[in-house]
Amino acid sequence: MNHNSNSFTNAHNPEADPHLLREIMLTNQALLKIFSHQVGLPASQLIVLRLMALSHPQPLGVIGLAGELGVNPAAVTRRVGELENRNLLTRERDPQDNRKFFLRLTTRGLETFEMLHARAHDLEERLEEGLTPEEINCAKKVLKRFRAGLEEFTRKESS
Repeated sequence: MNHNSNSFTNAHNPEADPHLLREIMLTNQALLKIFSHQVGLPASQLIVLRLMALSHPQPLGVIGLAGELGVNPAAVTRRVGELENRNLLTRERDPQDNRKFFLRLTTRGLETFEMLHARAHDLEERLEEGLTPEEINCAKKVLKRFRAGLEEFTRKESS
């Protein structure tokens, strides 16, 4: 792949940019910004809420959640506090280690996630309106392969 060193030109002419990763990141940023605005929750809270819902009904620890997110526990603690203030999750002390906390979705948190999930599907349908089924399937296939490559890269880097 030709890596054009003129990144300034490419930044202002997306058609000339040969970098798939850049397009994926920009698309992800735009999607999170739009969806976050539509539902009234910051992207960082959406991501924590999603991970909590995926583990439901099992609790998650702050350290485990931080590891999933790739951030430090202090950053997670801030997001948890914000979600706790919205009554979307609870923080319970670990009875075996008072320094640790378990996080659980509240009923309201689970209901909120279910609403978010439905809204995400609505947005997805709207975004797919201008695409053919073949284009949608091709995009899914490419993104799945790209993600698998990233996961393999991460495994190799961590060993």
